Amino acid sequence: HGFANMINLLRNYNKKIDMKIITRNSIVFPIINKKVIKNSSGKRFSIFPIGKTEGIILEGCKYTFKDKSILLPIDYSVSNVISKNNASVYVKKGMLICILFDKEYS
Repeated sequence: HGFANMINLLRNYNKKIDMKIITRNSIVFPIINKKVIKNSSGKRFSIFPIGKTEGIILEGCKYTFKDKSILLPIDYSVSNVISKNNASVYVKKGMLICILFDKEYS
């Protein structure tokens, strides 16, 4: 069911609605253009591209990207850590799925 929920999250994406999946230890949400992850210092997160993504920038985290392109199954970013109070994720082209883990799972 978890995978089906993620497919529905992508299929029903609407930029006017803050869509997410909440699990017992994480929040899963899509990123198109820009997402600021607020008040999350020390939390672990992973990002996965949906198709080819270009121009990814990660700021405020342990491992940063500057204008990176990623494509599954070759590229992804697993177990990054938010190092500041807020982290920013930018995507020039494409969509990412982000999994933000609760602090006790980081």
